[in-house]
Amino acid sequence: MKFYHPSISIIKKYLLNFYQNKQAVYVPMMALLSFVVIGYIAFVVDGTGLILDKVRLTQGVEQANLALIAENNKYRKDKKHYYLEHATASSSSEADKINARNHEIITGIVRSYYLPGSFKNNHMPANNFDITDQYSYRCAQNATQTEIACLLDGNFDRPSWLYLGEDYKKNFGLTFNKTQKVAANSSAVIKASNKDFEEIPAPMDVVIVTDLSGSMALKSPEDESKTKIQALRNTLEKISKIILQDGNQDNRLRYVSFSGGAVTPEHQDYCTLPYKMLDKRPDLDSDIFKSYRKETEYFCNRNGVVNKKTVSGWKKIPVRLQDKVKRNIRNQLEFYLSEALELKYVGNNKHLDTYKEGFKIRNNLRKKVSTILNNGVDINKTIQAIEKYDGSSLFETKNNFISFPRNEQYCLGGSDLYINYQNEISCNNTPLKFSSNWYKHGEYSNLIYDFNRIIPQGWTLASSGLLVGANAMLAEKRTKPLKSNVMRKIIILSDGTDEFGSHGNTIDDMKFKYTDVTKRLIQNNMCGKIRERLNKEQLDQYTKYDAQIFFIAFAYNDKDYEIDRYGKPVLDSLGRRVPKTKADWLQCVGKENYYMEARNENELITRINKALNEVSIIEKPSNKENLNSETGIFTDSIPSYLKK
Repeated sequence: MKFYHPSISIIKKYLLNFYQNKQAVYVPMMALLSFVVIGYIAFVVDGTGLILDKVRLTQGVEQANLALIAENNKYRKDKKHYYLEHATASSSSEADKINARNHEIITGIVRSYYLPGSFKNNHMPANNFDITDQYSYRCAQNATQTEIACLLDGNFDRPSWLYLGEDYKKNFGLTFNKTQKVAANSSAVIKASNKDFEEIPAPMDVVIVTDLSGSMALKSPEDESKTKIQALRNTLEKISKIILQDGNQDNRLRYVSFSGGAVTPEHQDYCTLPYKMLDKRPDLDSDIFKSYRKETEYFCNRNGVVNKKTVSGWKKIPVRLQDKVKRNIRNQLEFYLSEALELKYVGNNKHLDTYKEGFKIRNNLRKKVSTILNNGVDINKTIQAIEKYDGSSLFETKNNFISFPRNEQYCLGGSDLYINYQNEISCNNTPLKFSSNWYKHGEYSNLIYDFNRIIPQGWTLASSGLLVGANAMLAEKRTKPLKSNVMRKIIILSDGTDEFGSHGNTIDDMKFKYTDVTKRLIQNNMCGKIRERLNKEQLDQYTKYDAQIFFIAFAYNDKDYEIDRYGKPVLDSLGRRVPKTKADWLQCVGKENYYMEARNENELITRINKALNEVSIIEKPSNKENLNSETGIFTDSIPSYLKK
């Protein structure tokens, strides 16, 4: 008896039609072939990325091992150095501190190579997860204590680019794993045990480029118990003690202040804009040289007592000065920032019209200044000038930079008056140091005294501070006397975006409120040129350290954060608000971990500490003897005393 089912006839019919229609033969063939091709492409893409990340991780492990054996925390004679004393350990025992410090060295260096943050997906935050890495190391000394060796292994869980999810994997099984473990080859380094070599880590030259604009006198949004400047003073007190007392005896520290310009140490009564201007004639208003009125004025007499006088009448601009201003926009800008600032009006009931007129004139001046800065700075020549920085004063006439007296409107207040938070005016018995010379070991109390006397005032122009700070770094070079290269660090601290324009809040005023000079300088590689210039001071016979620039966004206000087109805050992958300046300063500092944000005093101390701990090595000396006694060399065979 034959078994027959109607479905068999239907299947037979479809098979016959498929056989007769030869074109249909290619459909399943192409589908199968496409699957193979797509799979091959996916394998190549993810596989290539895997190999590249393995190379990066291996390079990082090798550099970390060199740093590990160079610092030699386990076997060095002097274990009371700054980095070891301040390591974040689980206990205060020496062994735990050594292990914690060694892991700081390893993770800090290796992660700067494989950049775990680059795997974050800002557009699909749900796919983000913490990337884990593991490291194991051991260091040992031979029986005669003449040789030290370290062995370091590392790996991290790399996210697969084509991971299709757990549900897909469960149902179909055809997907890459969520992560793929990438391991670095074992790295062994050996060095001579040189008891005389105790200059690890290398001495540091640190320049703190700090924002002292008027907003620094405001309360911090995260901590209303103190102003931003109070938090900064407390921070510098702790940091200066760490660098100049607890750290290497050859460490040096100085600060450079900026608001609407930066002060050079040689000329404390003036602010400098270290920009080259375009060579073009100014577009002047017909009334710019009109007579102007000067009213209440405060000054210090010879006995250090505040005197007050009222000046009435009118003063005219000399013809010679008018001709100079008409010559080019550089002279025009310098005129606006100095002579024209004598337009002062006191607002009271008797002179209300005068006050309004004065506010209008000053506001128009600010708009003109903003316009010149945004359109008149020669970006290329300003950056080219960095190559000629040598630590001498930028104030000199040959540089042709813009300098103007410090003043209340633009830059860091008057020259000899001290105004406290209750607006009480007093005289300074000794000159203020808005920017300092180098403070050396044991001089941290001098730095604290000098810095605590400064009152923030004026607008914000961060690039002026960075350029002056870069030049200040080159003053009193000392590589040869030390017989070692120096780690050079510039730490920029600012509490907001650059503002150098209108005081009003109308739509027209807002057009002139901000300046993009710093942004354009960064986009044209200002920071790279600064590092390049500083690195020229590194000598070949010693370990070369890359000059580092760090930026800390401190206690930003609401107006300084990005918002989207709907007026809502822009958030990063961690749910934090994004500062308007973040992209620019990330480009400047060059490495993601060199850009930081601090919302309060504790975070500010932590961020500066992190900057001090970062070490960036360009290359080791080519001389084998120097390598072996200072940092170490790689070896193919693991020494017997290092084996478990």
